[in-house]
Parts: sequence; structure tokens; C-alpha cells
Amino acid sequence: FTIRKVQRSNVERRLDEYINTTGGVRDRQCAVQVVRLFKETRVLVDRVASDDTLVDYSIRDVSLLLDAIKQSRAPRLQQEFVSLQLLGTLLPILYYLLVNYDKGTPVLRKALKILTALPIQPKDTKVSMSQSFIAMGRSVPDIMHKLAAHRDSHVQQFATHLIQDWKL
Repeated sequence: FTIRKVQRSNVERRLDEYINTTGGVRDRQCAVQVVRLFKETRVLVDRVASDDTLVDYSIRDVSLLLDAIKQSRAPRLQQEFVSLQLLGTLLPILYYLLVNYDKGTPVLRKALKILTALPIQPKDTKVSMSQSFIAMGRSVPDIMHKLAAHRDSHVQQFATHLIQDWKL
């Protein structure tokens, strides 16, 4: 049997600096860096939409970053992710997965499940997003309603729950 060496992405290597032994984000400064890594991954996803290999790689990075947030159970850190507008950072990624990438359903489920666990209030859904994303006519309600109509029942349930909680 052979052991195949997997090349780690830049995002994965940098994430190691920001997580603790349980896989959660260590502190506030690390939370800031993790949100920045999402933004870096989003740029990667946008830039390489035509190359499946690179998209797979960036989707893996998104999944790893979501795992770090999921493991960050301290209320102070969860609130920090809300303050850092994680929702606005995730929306373009969620939308991309929704319309362009069939293999993205497990990541959609994971992201929506994490969003349901964060202390996001209706006022927090008025997030800043990139100008290009806004120019495409995308908003939190628009994306969440599209997710509520997704073919996967788990995605539908999480999105419907968020629509109700956030009064969208």
C-alpha cells in the first residue's frame, strides 16, 4: 500500500496558526484572520470557476474554515464572527455554490448549519458585500430564498429556519 502525499493549500497552512488543539479558533485576533482567509478563498473561487481541480481545492479550504468556526463554541468568539460580518463574507461563496457547483451541497449544508448556531440577529443581515456582488442584484433575502428552494432537503430546512429567524 502506498501513502500519497497531499499538498496542503496556503489557506490550510495559514489556518494552522489560528486554531487551538480542539480545532477551534484561538482568540479574537485569530477570528479576524480566519474571516480574512474566507475572503482569500472567495477570491480564489471567483477566479478559477472554469478549473474543477482548483475549485475543488478552494471548496476544501472553505470546508476547513467552516470546521474551525464550528469548533469555536465560546459565545465571545461566536459574537466576534457576527461582528466581523462573516455572513457578508460567506454569501458570495454560498451563492456560487448554489448556482455553479453541484458538489457544493455538503458545504452549503455545513455553512447553513453554522449560520443557524451563530447569534445573528435580523439587524446583522444588513451586511456589507462587495460592490460587484451588490451590482448583480444579490442580497441576503434573495440568496436565502434561493437556498430555501434548493433541491437538497437539508439545505431547504436550514435556509427556511434562517429566513424565519432573521425575518427575511
